[in-house]
Amino acid sequence: MNEQEFLDWCKDEVVKYTNNHLDKSDNKQITKDDVFMVWCAKVLQNNKALLSTTLFDGMYYECTYNGDKKEMYIDAYKKWENYKVEQNKYGKEDYDFLLGIYAFVGVYALAYTIFSIVLAILHIHLSNAIDWIASIVLSILSIVYVVRLNIKRAELIERKKE
Repeated sequence: MNEQEFLDWCKDEVVKYTNNHLDKSDNKQITKDDVFMVWCAKVLQNNKALLSTTLFDGMYYECTYNGDKKEMYIDAYKKWENYKVEQNKYGKEDYDFLLGIYAFVGVYALAYTIFSIVLAILHIHLSNAIDWIASIVLSILSIVYVVRLNIKRAELIERKKE
């Protein structure tokens, strides 16, 4: 069975199901033109399609064709709700990785600064004041980023608990 034959069969079945379940007092019937395909896939001899109608009833239909048995199964679903779920820019693993990098850079820069100050106190000239300032700034920035990432990570964990 090709895709078009399958979709035509699906639409016929959805029309039958829908017309059998509509309120008879409304005198409303749908046709194949009122049924549309949302998604369709074919794997080997099997097909699956998601369909809906132009009615505002929130229904959608999943048609699955088993090519081995030459039979189709239809699931009728009612849409209860549609709500937005945002994906976080960073996941827990990303935060852990970034925290590790910033912590390493911060500790390294802080250790370098302390080492340079100790050498200066001992009158061993190894670097100048610009190196110290750069190291201190790098240390402070790294610490700020680590604290900031920890706060964001804690907020993320709190949101997931809700």
